[in-house]
Amino acid sequence: MTVSQVSYATAGGKNKDKHLYITVAVIDNQDSPVSGAAVGIDLYRDDKLDSQSAGTTATDGTVTFSRTNAPAGTYTTTVMSVTKDGYTWGGGTPPNSFTK
Repeated sequence: MTVSQVSYATAGGKNKDKHLYITVAVIDNQDSPVSGAAVGIDLYRDDKLDSQSAGTTATDGTVTFSRTNAPAGTYTTTVMSVTKDGYTWGGGTPPNSFTK
């Protein structure tokens, strides 16, 4: 398995502090989405650990994490683990960054 992409979006929130959504996409060696994979991430804001989250990929191979009322800053995500029976994660996180 490979983490093919980490993407960001914002929406909602109160007092102009929009929620931050981080989507991680996992594919297999045939470039097909991997569903049911457990993914763990560390989210950094301005190079300091902001939060840690875990989730499971959907049928499209993605899992979305949220940071409620995310303060302004530059965010990066490091994928810490990807596990699923019968698969091996190659490690690594694609370059990513989002400034809010």
